[in-house]
Amino acid sequence: MVIRVFDFPKLHQFESSIGRALVTAISECDEISIFDQQYVQAILEFQWPAIRAVIIRDLFIPYMVFLAVFNYYAIIHFEREVSDTLSSPSKVEALFVRLLLTILSIYFIGNEYL
Repeated sequence: MVIRVFDFPKLHQFESSIGRALVTAISECDEISIFDQQYVQAILEFQWPAIRAVIIRDLFIPYMVFLAVFNYYAIIHFEREVSDTLSSPSKVEALFVRLLLTILSIYFIGNEYL
């Protein structure tokens, strides 16, 4: 068994300004080989549970809502608009679906560029 100790005070804590600066520097680094370093891997593995929760909350759940609303719009709502045999959607429903799709689209675009 091999045990290695990396003594980097406050680097593994997101609450500290040093820890946030490290994570920001790692995320903005263009050099992929930095992830081959054992101390970077150790910090990322240590922080994975917190990062995973944020990814699920801020990205996965909104994406699943967007996917469900978009599928509803594309499969049911749009078909009802163009078909003469089905009842057309109410104006409130149409506005709500389009507004929700627009808000979620802006949310994802904001995540990419902000």
